[in-house]
Amino acid sequence: MEAVAFMKVWGGLISAGLSAVSAISSANQQKAASKYNQQVAENQAIAARQQAGANAEMQRRSSEKKIGSMQASYAASGVSIEGSALDILEESARNAEMDRQNIIYGGELRAIGSEGTAMLEKSQGERADFWLSECRWFFVQSRRFILCFVRRKRKWRKWWRGWRRWFEIWRW
Repeated sequence: MEAVAFMKVWGGLISAGLSAVSAISSANQQKAASKYNQQVAENQAIAARQQAGANAEMQRRSSEKKIGSMQASYAASGVSIEGSALDILEESARNAEMDRQNIIYGGELRAIGSEGTAMLEKSQGERADFWLSECRWFFVQSRRFILCFVRRKRKWRKWWRGWRRWFEIWRW
C-alpha cells in the first residue's frame, strides 16, 4: 500500500517537474517572440514616419513644378498674374500644402499604430517574464522537495507517514 502511495507521489513530482520545465521553455519562447515583435513594430513606426516624410517631399516638389508651369503658361499666353489667375495659383498652392500635410498625417497615424503594437508586445513580454519567474520558483521549490526526500531515503517510511497524515488532515 505504501509503495503505491510512494509511486503516486514520485509520479506527481516528476510530472510537476516536467510541467515546470515545459512552462519555463514556453515562457522563454513567448518572451523572445514578444521582444522580436516589439522591435519589428518600433522599426515599422520609424519607417512609416520616414516614408511619409519622403512622400511629402516628393509631393512638394511635384506641386512646385506644376505651379511653376502654370505661371509659365500664364506668362507665355500674356495673362498677367493678378486677379483670378493669382487666385488660381494661390488655391493650387493651398491644395498642394494640404496634400503634403495629409501625407504626413497618414504616416503619423501608421506610426502611432505601430507604436501601439510595440507597447502591446512589450506588455506581453513582461507578462511572459512574470510567468517565467513564477515557473522558476515552482521548479526550485520542487527540486528542494525532491532533494529533501532523497536525502532522507533511509527514513522515507517515517517521513511518508507524516506526509500521509498531513494529506489526510487536509483532504476535503
